Amino acid sequence: MNDKIMHVMVSRPNESRKGLLQSSIDIVRFLKGIEKLKLIRKEKILYQNYFKKESKELGILMKDLFNILPEVKIEEKEKRMDRLEKKEKQIIEKPSKNFELERLESDIRKLQDKINSL
Repeated sequence: MNDKIMHVMVSRPNESRKGLLQSSIDIVRFLKGIEKLKLIRKEKILYQNYFKKESKELGILMKDLFNILPEVKIEEKEKRMDRLEKKEKQIIEKPSKNFELERLESDIRKLQDKINSL
């Protein structure tokens, strides 16, 4: 086998080395993010399984509770439902603002203004 060794002169080797090292750092950070994502996915599955188990148990307990409770007249149930619906409408009608999003948007605008002023 004829292996020929070839040498190439690299202009500004320190800058090239720094660039390669920075790329390596970025790749390692990316891999670290992937590993975190895998852990989050595993945790999500655990929580989903826990939720399913608890939901089934809650369903069984609710059935037992309804069997134990005395029957209520339908008129009373309807009145309660009407009151609940009115409360839900009031809650829905109130505008909900996400102050955190507004704060972040203002921070972004401030940073863009600083960039533009440079």
